[in-house]
Amino acid sequence: MKDKVKGLVVGVLLGSLLTGATAFAGTNTKISVVMENVKMMFNGVHSPINRV
Repeated sequence: MKDKVKGLVVGVLLGSLLTGATAFAGTNTKISVVMENVKMMFNGVHSPINRV
């Protein structure tokens, strides 16, 4: 019984550590994207891209 509880606690701690580290790393990241000459096709019809 103690081994199961110990495994559960260790698993929860490792899972929360991994999730927290991923969330922290994702908050400080900026991504710049440049799209040029992109053609989209839906059901065999070319669709223009609306730029904002």
